[in-house]
Amino acid sequence: MWLAEQYCIEFRYFGRVVLTNHDVPSWREDLPENCPPAEAAPLNNLKLMRLVGPHDVVESDFASHAALGYTCHMEDKECEWASCSMFLPSLAPHQLRDLRKFKRLKSKTSIVYVQVHSSAGVAVIKPTRHVDMWFYDSFSPTQAIVATVPLDEYVPA
Repeated sequence: MWLAEQYCIEFRYFGRVVLTNHDVPSWREDLPENCPPAEAAPLNNLKLMRLVGPHDVVESDFASHAALGYTCHMEDKECEWASCSMFLPSLAPHQLRDLRKFKRLKSKTSIVYVQVHSSAGVAVIKPTRHVDMWFYDSFSPTQAIVATVPLDEYVPA
């Protein structure tokens, strides 16, 4: 549950009200309790990557493992399991190749770059350059795609 949902309070940023209990966000997916986590924050005009393919990109390409019906076998990771896994465009090529060793990523053929902003949702950026992203229901990742690159042509930004 998000802070504003949990406490029905105003959220202030440098003294300005940016979210009230009347502005409780609606999420693209059903989320577990206490999700997104308290440290999740909106991203301001940031480009993120997502592995896709081999077909045309559709909204379901941005679904979480939870939304796809996969069971989470990691203790206390249900919230991350319910996020859209994305990456910063500075990910090293060898890290990208290593990702394709995972069964569900073997068939991916391209990378899409998605421009996200504060109205897209909230995220947690990890030191590994992995981004857990929880999208608002009003945001369409496919409409925010700014580029598509074949995996073998990927160059870190």
